[in-house]
Amino acid sequence: MNDAHPSSAAPFREALQRLGGDRELLQTMAAIFVDDAPELLKKLQGEIEAESFAAAAQTAHGLKGLIVTYDTDYAGVILQELVTALRTADRPRIAHLLPRTTQVTESLLADCRRLVD
Repeated sequence: MNDAHPSSAAPFREALQRLGGDRELLQTMAAIFVDDAPELLKKLQGEIEAESFAAAAQTAHGLKGLIVTYDTDYAGVILQELVTALRTADRPRIAHLLPRTTQVTESLLADCRRLVD
């Protein structure tokens, strides 16, 4: 972790605990999230627009796997709800959850970018 930004660890306190306090591993995982999450989010949005709900459910599940490293509560729950809605093709629920998914992903991306910069 970049020692110049000690406060950048605040959003990652629980993740750091799950990683046994390994700050270098946390920073590496944050870099992976920064690299992978934007593409997954874009892919997810496209699959939903195309109503390819089975593919979108798999993509959302992959995004959830990245996100729960950092947030098992709010963001993890939203992503799981989206996966469930996609698996049942619940269009109103999908329409409700996609903007929330985008918001939590983009918020975490901003935090991760600060951590790895």
